[in-house]
Amino acid sequence: MKSHNTMTIHIHELEFQAIIGLLPYERSNTQRVIIECSLEYHYNDKFIDYIQVKDYIISTMQEKCFKLLEEALIFISNGLKNIFYSIIILSLKITKPDILDNGKISVSYYKNFQDE
Repeated sequence: MKSHNTMTIHIHELEFQAIIGLLPYERSNTQRVIIECSLEYHYNDKFIDYIQVKDYIISTMQEKCFKLLEEALIFISNGLKNIFYSIIILSLKITKPDILDNGKISVSYYKNFQDE
């Protein structure tokens, strides 16, 4: 039996424009979002391509136009696990830095796939 080497990919301050939110102006205009992502996975001569991870996050956010941050977090997390089966723990945070005049709003999600 092969032993596993556990690796973690960190994606910091991934910034892009997307339609996300419930308010009427959020449904018709893109806004800046910032993603923080950590993927813990078993590495045994097969790696997770962080460019594919980044591209999946951006394209999913821009194509799906989620209403809720929570829906986006769960959908993206499950999608990444389906693509990269070696993920064991995933942490994802979405920040909407411009939605408030005096602060930033973030929602985060943590999933340990070993618990399933």
